[in-house]
Parts: sequence; C-alpha cells; structure tokens
Amino acid sequence: MYLSFLLLSALVGSTIGCSCIFPPLLSDSFAQTPIIFIGRVIATNVTQSNPFMGYADMTMEVEEAFKGTVAGAQITVRTNLQGAMCGFGAIPVGTRWQLWLTE
Repeated sequence: MYLSFLLLSALVGSTIGCSCIFPPLLSDSFAQTPIIFIGRVIATNVTQSNPFMGYADMTMEVEEAFKGTVAGAQITVRTNLQGAMCGFGAIPVGTRWQLWLTE
C-alpha cells in the first residue's frame, strides 16, 4: 500500500486546487454570474496578514460592462495573494482585465 502511494505521488505533476474536472458551459456560467465587465486597475492595496497569507483589494474602473454594472463605475475586487487559496495576487495598476465576479 505504501509503495503504491509513493508510485502514484511520483506520477502526479502539480495540481491546482481551484481547477474543475468538468467546467460548466460558458452560457451557464454567464447566466449564473451577477457581474461581468472589462476594467482597468486604478488602485491596489495589499494586506499581508502573515508571511503566508494576505489579500489584495483592487479598485477597477469599468470600461465595458456586460452584466450587473455600467461603464464608468468603480468596483473594488478582493482576492487572495496565493494561487493555492484560489487568488490571483495583486494585479498591477494600469492593467486591463475581464472579470466575472460573484459576491
């Protein structure tokens, strides 16, 4: 049993805890997501609660709204700094992203 576990561990590459085996259809995701837009990061505030944990609050200016907001609105998005916590870290000011947000 121990040898089987070691062999299996050796064959498994890196994994991402937030990945899905069967992602939903794009049309279903669109219907279930309350806010979808393309926006530019205008401010970032990083809070590091300890050496291993933290989050970033990014203020986004909506440039193109698809659902749940309007162009010109400012939305603050919070994400974990670590990918293992399903976050994407601090996004640099000035970069442009398409975001699908849940509350």
